[in-house]
Amino acid sequence: MRLGVRWTSVFGIALMASAVSAGAQRPATIEERAAGAERVVVASVDDVTATYESNAFGDRLIVSHARLRVEEALKGPADPMTLDYEGGTVDGVTLHVSSLPALARGERAVFFVARGARGELTPHLRGRAS
Repeated sequence: MRLGVRWTSVFGIALMASAVSAGAQRPATIEERAAGAERVVVASVDDVTATYESNAFGDRLIVSHARLRVEEALKGPADPMTLDYEGGTVDGVTLHVSSLPALARGERAVFFVARGARGELTPHLRGRAS
């Protein structure tokens, strides 16, 4: 009886491990992100505002608009830009999107940027692996 319990436990652990590894994705490399991005810039956040907007599916959600001061263009123009991303706070209501960090005035980072469906500039890959 003890042998049967042990094999059942080993099988259960192996099944759980395979399910976890099957759901894991390989993160995109810097090279892959840069190749797919329209612009890659080193920039500082000058200001962030948030508004309610509707997405392509008609869902009403909070979208933040980060005004970026480009310090160095690694790909594309060095013009200032506004980066739109889901999440933020409007009238005391906050939306957190786990795959997108919230930006604050004064932050400095490397941004990989692509055009959204409506022509807006958005984070390339939005935290997706590839």
